[in-house]
Amino acid sequence: MTPSWFAITGPVHGSLGAALLALLALAVWLDWRRERESCGSALAFAALLQIAAIAAGGLQRHGYQHYLETFVLAHSPGIDRWLLAKQLIALLCVALTWVALASNWRGHRVSDAARSARLDSVKRAAARLALASAAAVFLVGAVCGAALDHLSAVH
Repeated sequence: MTPSWFAITGPVHGSLGAALLALLALAVWLDWRRERESCGSALAFAALLQIAAIAAGGLQRHGYQHYLETFVLAHSPGIDRWLLAKQLIALLCVALTWVALASNWRGHRVSDAARSARLDSVKRAAARLALASAAAVFLVGAVCGAALDHLSAVH
């Protein structure tokens, strides 16, 4: 990976994160409106988009380790800790999104009304928590990206 490729994958990764945040917000809103099929579609698109975001994040992580990690650890180790926290929160977001999607999918296929209602509440809670974690990931990513740019410009 070249430095220019690393510079390109950052905005792509951030844009995917913004789109994911919007899709999860849409899914939560559609769930609030009781539009189950549309909510399920938004969750499915979000889950697929997460795969692309993971790939772009992996490229970013590889480039970060290759070009910036030693520099960042020497000048501002807090940024490295925040980036690690971002990765962990992102994994939580992925898990919650897939739980919401699976609960939505399974909730459509059970005949027992009580079980369907329980799956619906699991979907609702998981989707809301996924939205909150996606917002946290996006915020931390934006702040860390700006901090890295500033740190690179200063040194």
